[in-house]
Amino acid sequence: MRRVIIKPVINVVDFELFLQSGYSFNGSVLNIERAVARAKEMGYHALGLADCDRMHGLIKFYLACKKHDIKPLLGVMITIKSDLIQEQGVLLFAKSLKGYQQLIEISSKLALSEEKTRLESVPSKMEEVIAIALVDNGDFYHALWSKDLTRTQTLIAHVQTVFPHFYLGVDLNHFAIETHIIPVIKGLHPTVITHQVLYEDPSDSLAYKYVRQILGIDSHIEEDLL
Repeated sequence: MRRVIIKPVINVVDFELFLQSGYSFNGSVLNIERAVARAKEMGYHALGLADCDRMHGLIKFYLACKKHDIKPLLGVMITIKSDLIQEQGVLLFAKSLKGYQQLIEISSKLALSEEKTRLESVPSKMEEVIAIALVDNGDFYHALWSKDLTRTQTLIAHVQTVFPHFYLGVDLNHFAIETHIIPVIKGLHPTVITHQVLYEDPSDSLAYKYVRQILGIDSHIEEDLL
């Protein structure tokens, strides 16, 4: 799991799409209000919150963004599967009120079941939702790592049958992605940067480590942090 903080804007990258709060239950200690305020100080103009399966933090996030004059991108992270996809992490963001309502419907179904979202079960084409596949995991990762462009294109076309507004998401803080995946993905399909942000300040790193240990995600705390 990556531990990324909000950093000063460099060149033209003035957004973060992949903030996650404590509602993700993945060890995140990100405080929504402080994170948005820090992002404003750092020069960001847009932020996206996409917690795992849940949308509980979006109202607080929306109000914080409006307070600091930052464009809020309201989303959720889900894992999809289908007859062609074994497992794939995807960020979904609402383009409109209708899109937001569609995300609520998806999130509500996930709250009632431990099953992953099957593409075949999505009731209609999500025209008002933007989907971003995280290529550091799942079927897209395996296809790109093996340089299987035919398989990658098949996956892209398959996902677009449900999510026509579809992108590939890359984390430039992930060494293997930068060195092995980026050269393959270049020019293949529209791509966006998706840095996972789990806390807003370096001083929060130890708290993040402890929370992950409490949740049973990590089994130990590194000695150099004690």
